[in-house]
Amino acid sequence: MNLPNWITVSRMALAIPFLFLLELKGLEQYATVLFAFAALTDALDGYLARKLNLVTDLGKLLDPLVDKVLVTGALVALVSRGVVPAWSVTIVLFREFVVTGMRAMEAQRGVTIPAGWPGKVKAFLQMVALVMLLWMLDPLGPGVKAGWLTQAGMWVYWASVVLAVFSGLQYLWHARGLFQEPAKDA
Repeated sequence: MNLPNWITVSRMALAIPFLFLLELKGLEQYATVLFAFAALTDALDGYLARKLNLVTDLGKLLDPLVDKVLVTGALVALVSRGVVPAWSVTIVLFREFVVTGMRAMEAQRGVTIPAGWPGKVKAFLQMVALVMLLWMLDPLGPGVKAGWLTQAGMWVYWASVVLAVFSGLQYLWHARGLFQEPAKDA
């Protein structure tokens, strides 16, 4: 296993204490620090894999899986605290399932659907919004503490939801061949 994959696996190991700390009142900011560190390692492992020519099938599988575990855990925590509406998280998760499924089907056909700029910007904004909103969780009750960081976090969150929809539609367009009937031989 190469260095980028080890970094990805270490990020997966951070998911457990991150999710555990999120459940303990008063320790949300420690969870946020772990989440922010994990988000940075996501950028690092991808950079190293490309820079050192160490892109592997294992890394292609694990990297998005680990990201989904961390992001889903954070989103569920924010829904449970009443910070973001469940319907918005449902849209984001639906997009993730559809894109993952389409990528898997296209991979079976030998086709790779690369991440487009909307998906990359969505992922970046999502991580930034989650760090901001997790940091502002109120340890004394549901919701977040009032302040400019919370407002900015919500704006960034909504921008990431819009980009989730847009990039999901972009993936559907690129994978439109999956939905066409194969030509029948005469």
